[in-house]
Amino acid sequence: VLFIEFKNRYPEDKFDDDTSFDAWRKLTLQDREIAVAVMEYQNNGWADIEVKYIPKSSNWLLKRKFDNDDIRKPYEDKIRRKKARLEQQQYHRKAEENAASGEEIKEILSKTKRQKRTSP
Repeated sequence: VLFIEFKNRYPEDKFDDDTSFDAWRKLTLQDREIAVAVMEYQNNGWADIEVKYIPKSSNWLLKRKFDNDDIRKPYEDKIRRKKARLEQQQYHRKAEENAASGEEIKEILSKTKRQKRTSP
């Protein structure tokens, strides 16, 4: 399934099926996932160059171009932002769960007022 997704994202006229599949099988699952995930950023990088300068898909995989910092960094930044957003949502959800209810706030304020009246 990941290989088909990779194939669909790679420039069609630079995709060499058999050789790419052999290179693909040599990658770990994590490498395969990253190779697919960074294709959006890789294709953006190729947008301004001639197709003849785009490597064949098998070479791109064998030379582990998906590990290139210029390609991988935007992907990792996106993942970090998503993780931070999820953590922030969890924090706010937990804060809402732990927040005092309206009735609890009224009770606390009334106790505070009573204490002020009774203290010298």
